[in-house]
Amino acid sequence: MDHPDGQVSIMSEERHLLLQFVRLCKRYELEMMAATNSIAELQHSDLALLEHLMSRKKELQREMIRVVDAKFRRLEAAITDGTPYLPRLRELLERCQ
Repeated sequence: MDHPDGQVSIMSEERHLLLQFVRLCKRYELEMMAATNSIAELQHSDLALLEHLMSRKKELQREMIRVVDAKFRRLEAAITDGTPYLPRLRELLERCQ
């Protein structure tokens, strides 16, 4: 990271991992928005298909909640327990690459 005065700073591991996490969130947000908008475009062409897809999306969300909870459980536990969370954040980021 460059400073205006020409000095170069070294990013801490914590900040580096948090930056990677933010980028992961942005990627997931982008994918979700694109999928939602693609489905919404069907509203103009096939209402029955749109209703079916929206219903199926809700079903899948209910089914996937356990998968998502398991994926983030160790990081959440480390944060709430006050134990070192950086190793758990690193693990999560490696799994999501």
